[in-house]
Amino acid sequence: MKDMIKQLVEIDERTKHFNDETQRQKLEIENSIESECKKVYDRHMEEARAEAEAEGRLITENAEKNYKAKAEHNKEALEKLEKKFSENKESWVNSVVERALA
Repeated sequence: MKDMIKQLVEIDERTKHFNDETQRQKLEIENSIESECKKVYDRHMEEARAEAEAEGRLITENAEKNYKAKAEHNKEALEKLEKKFSENKESWVNSVVERALA
């Protein structure tokens, strides 16, 4: 009888040890999964951030090119208008004065 009780106690201790070990392994696996998920998330976020920055730079470069092209076009148009005004100022003033006096 004593041997049987002793065996039951030993089985109980082994079972407790097994359960403790299983619980410890479960926690290690959960922590490992959490850690790996965070690594994957961080990696994807960094890739997305880098992609967004590259796209932002491209948009900025294109906007600057467009701005410079339009600014140059506007400058040329202004120069043409100023030249036309300088060339025709006298005749336009005379024409307005003649119409006003007529």
